[in-house]
Amino acid sequence: MNIEARLGEIFPSEELQHFRARFGLPDLPLVAPRCEERVADLLKAAAQDGWKLVVLGGGSTFSRSPSPARADAVLSLAGLSGVTAYEPRDGTLTALAGTTMAQLEETVHAGGHHLSPEVARPEVATLGGVVASASSGFERLRFGAVRENVLGMRVALCNGSVVKSGGRLVKNVTGYDLHRLFCGSNGTLGVICEVSMRLYPLPEATRLLTSVYPRREAALAKARESFELPISPLAIAVSDLADGGGHLLEIFLAGRSEVLAWATEWLNERVGDLNTAPAESTRERRHILRDDVRAPLRFHCRPSRLEETVATIERCAEAQGQEARFLLNPALAEGTARFSNPANLEQLAVALGGTRPAATLLWTGTFPAPTPGPGRWMEKLRTALDPTGVFAS
Repeated sequence: MNIEARLGEIFPSEELQHFRARFGLPDLPLVAPRCEERVADLLKAAAQDGWKLVVLGGGSTFSRSPSPARADAVLSLAGLSGVTAYEPRDGTLTALAGTTMAQLEETVHAGGHHLSPEVARPEVATLGGVVASASSGFERLRFGAVRENVLGMRVALCNGSVVKSGGRLVKNVTGYDLHRLFCGSNGTLGVICEVSMRLYPLPEATRLLTSVYPRREAALAKARESFELPISPLAIAVSDLADGGGHLLEIFLAGRSEVLAWATEWLNERVGDLNTAPAESTRERRHILRDDVRAPLRFHCRPSRLEETVATIERCAEAQGQEARFLLNPALAEGTARFSNPANLEQLAVALGGTRPAATLLWTGTFPAPTPGPGRWMEKLRTALDPTGVFAS
């Protein structure tokens, strides 16, 4: 019996769809369970029949991961959607994994809260996908990585059993933070079904401070000066302007109006004369985040190696006849690179792989990986949590 016929015996027709080839995957049968029990049923069948499953959220970050060597079916969590608990007084939210970030933002904003991370395509990205891909936003400088904001979750393991780690309230979170193992696992350790998140107060006001410098080194130096001051920026970015127009430093501030006025004055005195404007923070940061998503190369390194990493990428790009433009988050020593000819990057990927830059390089696409695959500890986790290889990797 083929896999589609077998799935037809287990699931109703409304939960069975067809996945059209993309993300480096071929045409595949797709199952979109509408409850946690249905997810468990699929995993049990996969374990019994030896299927390889690809777990898919909204697909907004799926292309960042290498395509699996084998895949028999796609498990979509789009049908597992909805807010299950929102506690405004405690500042926590619990929702099913297929709920879009836009839905969650609308809910918490109405209650006076901010949900981190802020992602580029909230109408597409799902809570489970964001957590599974560890997609931290630019506001990570203040709110930390996504794993630091996860209070607990429910996860379906390869044999169909559902386990729980952490809790729904901050005061109830005790014991080992085993749920953090699944943050950044990209659906290779288990299926995230429900997540509880920590919330933050919605800022009273926002402000954007900008300045353009002729040299990237000067912009990065000013950025470092700004985050060494006794203020707490929401985000700091240094980006290359088009056509050699210089390098843009952007400092996002959010909080109470009087605090923003003090921070702006401090920055202008210590860092330099910055252009100041009230910023509709969501719109401004969405623009930066979309540029980040489009970039074919993402990287992170030690803070002391940021300039060296950028110079290495730029040098290799020039040798391949490419022009590189960067978007950098200097406070976190990470960034992205876009190139003048995105359709011809294979040789650049190979060249960068041979230079051994002091950074982790993550390509979007099917280029040769310039950095090693999962470490030994990750392989041990996969062996322990998915011994039969149900999850495609």
